[in-house]
Amino acid sequence: MRKIFTLICLAFITLASAQESVTFSDLRYWTPAQLAPYVGKTIRLTQPWFVNQLSGSGFYGGPRRLMAPTNQARPLTDDYKRIVSANNAGLVNVTGLGATPRMGEMLTDLVIKVNSTNSVSIVGTPQRHYTYAEMDTPPNVGNCNVKVCCMNLCYFLVENLGSGSQGPTSSSQQRIQYLKILEALSAVNADIYAVCEIEQGQGALEKLANGLTQELGRKFTYIDDGMSASGTWTKSGYIYCSDRIERTGSMDNNNIGVANRKKLQAFRHKESGEVFVLGVNHFKAKVNGPTSGVDSDQGDGQGAFNNARTIEAQSVINSLKKFASVDPDVLLMGDLNAYAKEDPVIKLIEAGFKDLHQVFHADSSYSYVYSYNSYTAGYLDHALANATMAKQVTGMAAWHINSDESYRNSYKYSSQTDKFRSSDHDPIIVGLRLGDYNANEDSGTGNVGADALALVNENGQYVLKGMKQGRLRIYGITGQLEYDEPVDSESFVIPIDDLTPGVHIINAYGSGRVMQNKILVRNK
Repeated sequence: MRKIFTLICLAFITLASAQESVTFSDLRYWTPAQLAPYVGKTIRLTQPWFVNQLSGSGFYGGPRRLMAPTNQARPLTDDYKRIVSANNAGLVNVTGLGATPRMGEMLTDLVIKVNSTNSVSIVGTPQRHYTYAEMDTPPNVGNCNVKVCCMNLCYFLVENLGSGSQGPTSSSQQRIQYLKILEALSAVNADIYAVCEIEQGQGALEKLANGLTQELGRKFTYIDDGMSASGTWTKSGYIYCSDRIERTGSMDNNNIGVANRKKLQAFRHKESGEVFVLGVNHFKAKVNGPTSGVDSDQGDGQGAFNNARTIEAQSVINSLKKFASVDPDVLLMGDLNAYAKEDPVIKLIEAGFKDLHQVFHADSSYSYVYSYNSYTAGYLDHALANATMAKQVTGMAAWHINSDESYRNSYKYSSQTDKFRSSDHDPIIVGLRLGDYNANEDSGTGNVGADALALVNENGQYVLKGMKQGRLRIYGITGQLEYDEPVDSESFVIPIDDLTPGVHIINAYGSGRVMQNKILVRNK
C-alpha cells in the first residue's frame, strides 16, 4: 500500500512539474487565439487573469482587462484599430472558481485546463486579489486643504417616482438609492460635491445636503438654481460645506446643447482665502442618435452625438471667459460621455487643460464599465485642471465602488443599503492644496514631460534613473495603487518583489518631470 501511495505521489509531482508555464506577450492586443497551442493541456499562467464579464456558470476573462478603445487611442488610428480587433476577438469562458467574482478582479497563481480557445477550467485554487474591505475606504488624494468629489448619481429622484424609464419607481427603491448614495458621499468626506443626474428642483439637493450634515457633523448646503421638479429629466448641481467653503459671485448655467447640465461656480476656501472655479458637466449621451448627419454614429468609436458633445466642450471654454476676472484657477469635472481620446476631451486639452486621470494613473484609470457586448472599462467621468490649478492638485482618483459591481446590487434589485453600486459611475475625488503652487511636486505630480527620467533594465531589474527628490507610484493594470513612496536617488531599483505578477503602470516623478511606463513582473 505504501508503494502504491508513493507511486501516486510521484505521479502527481511529475504531473505538476510537467505543467508548462505560459507567458503571453503584448497583452494589450492579446486574443483567445493565443490559447490554440495549449488546447487539451493543463498549463500554469505566469500572469494574472482578469474578470471582464460575469456569467451564470463562471466568468469571462483573459490576461488583460478590456479597455474602451477610445480611452487609450484616438479614433480610427492604427492603435485604435488594433485594440478594437483584440476586444472583438472575444473573451474566454472560465469555470471552476467556486465563488462569484467581481468585475475587474485579478487572479494569480492560476492553473487552467484549456478546453478550447474560448473555454478554460480552473485547476486548484488561485489567489484572489480583491475584497470589499480593500474598497471600503476612499483612495488617498494627498495632503489637501480642500477635497472635491464629483459623481453621477444614476438618476437620483425624490419626486416623480415611477414616471420615467429610469430612476426609482417606488418609495422603497428611492429610500435604498438615497441611503446608498449618502453612504458613498459621506465616506468621501469632501468639502464640495459636484453631482450629475440629480432631479430638477431643489428637493433632491436639499435631502443630500441635510443627510451629509447629519452624517459628517459639518454644515452642508446647496446652490438653489431656481428650478422646479416639473419633469423626470435631471440636472447637475453643487453641494458644499458652508463651514469651510463659500460661494463667490453667481453660478453660470450653460444651456448650449443639453440644458441645466453644464454649470460654473467660483468658490472661496475660508481658511486660506483662496478662490477657484469649479465646473460640473454632463454632456449629451452617446445613444439614440439620428441615422444620418453629423450627430449620427460615425463608426469611429465615439458613438452618436459626438459633434454635439464637442460643441458643448467649446461652450464650456467660452463660458469660462465670464470668470476671467474672478480667478484664473479652473477645475472641470463631470460625466462628459466621452472617453479620454475622444474629440470633446481633446477640445478641452487643446484649450490648456490637463487630464488628471492621465497625470496620476496613466492608461490604467477607469470610472465606468460599458456593459453592452464588450464590457469595456474607461473613464467618462473626468477631472481636468488648467495650468495654474494643476499645480495645486495633490491627488486624484476614481473610487471603484460602482463600475465593477453587478447591477444586481443596485437599488432596483437589492435591499442592501451599503455604498456598493450606489450608482453605475464611480465617484471621482480630487485633492487640492489651494494657494500652494508646488502642491503637485510635494505630492508627486510634477510637470508632465518624459525626457528627464529613464527606465532601464539592468540584469533583470527595472532601474529608474534621475529620481532626485522624486516620488514613485506603481499601479496595477486595474488602477489600484500598489506603491507610493518618495525616492531620492540617481539610480533606484523598482521593488518588483513586492508586486504581484503581471503588468503594472509606473508613474515616476523627479526633477520636476513625470514619466509613465509599463513593466511586466513575472513569476518568481
